[in-house]
Amino acid sequence: MQLSSYLLCLQMILIIEKIFIHFGIFKKMGWRTTYTFVLIFIYFFISDKWLELLKKGDTFIQKITLYNMVNFTSINSLFVLEVPRILTFGRGVFHSLKEQLKGEPLYASMMSIIKTWATLNGNISIKMIVFL
Repeated sequence: MQLSSYLLCLQMILIIEKIFIHFGIFKKMGWRTTYTFVLIFIYFFISDKWLELLKKGDTFIQKITLYNMVNFTSINSLFVLEVPRILTFGRGVFHSLKEQLKGEPLYASMMSIIKTWATLNGNISIKMIVFL
């Protein structure tokens, strides 16, 4: 992407952040809008480099990307089941949402490692990962 495109996207993100702060949706507790600007600006360049390495066929980047994709999908799928209390994580019979939100990412991350490993070794179809 061009630098002007980066700056336009950054400007829109900063405007949205300011609107959220104005309406009380987001509260700044030690966070500054400058941090948002700098970190997202850096992320744009990291993202471009990551895409470049993916297109080149770098196997390490492909493996990390697969893991991240599986982990993201797992965490979001489990969260959808946690909110209505269809699935719960924690010790004992009753689990608070706070307790669930601590256990669920750990479980999803461990399962993502297993699913990624199984996919890379050819033991499982990538289409079947969603159902595990």
